[in-house]
Amino acid sequence: MAVRWQRRGHQLAREYAQIRLWSAPAVLANYAILGWFLGQQNSRVTLMILLLTNSVNIVLDLWFVVGLDMNSNGVAWASVIADYTALAFGSYLVLRQLVSLEGQFLRERLLALTAYTALFNVNANLFVRTLGLLFAMAFFTAQGARQGIRY
Repeated sequence: MAVRWQRRGHQLAREYAQIRLWSAPAVLANYAILGWFLGQQNSRVTLMILLLTNSVNIVLDLWFVVGLDMNSNGVAWASVIADYTALAFGSYLVLRQLVSLEGQFLRERLLALTAYTALFNVNANLFVRTLGLLFAMAFFTAQGARQGIRY
């Protein structure tokens, strides 16, 4: 009986992960948008975007799971919809902010490769440190997961 429940749990986890993969582009774009607004010293907008994301996610979780009697797939689809809702709202706010800045997009400055040398020199140590932390976290997570397996 326990093995059957474990298999069902693995199946639900796999389905959840497969559905959540659809939101990966929106999540990455949202991170960029949130970072851009934080760089503009506009943390209120980041709060608004995060509140919208979480509110939509909570409402849809309740509707899908309690109202429509869906399982973890409903939770996954609620997260996907919330992420794309936040992306649409964040994109609108970015466009609105760009209009108010009245700036110009200078492609030749983006393609000036020599300017990136200084950026990479400044951030090289931070990059190596972050990679080390990520690998350490992944290692300890994998070790912890292995200890929980029962056959």
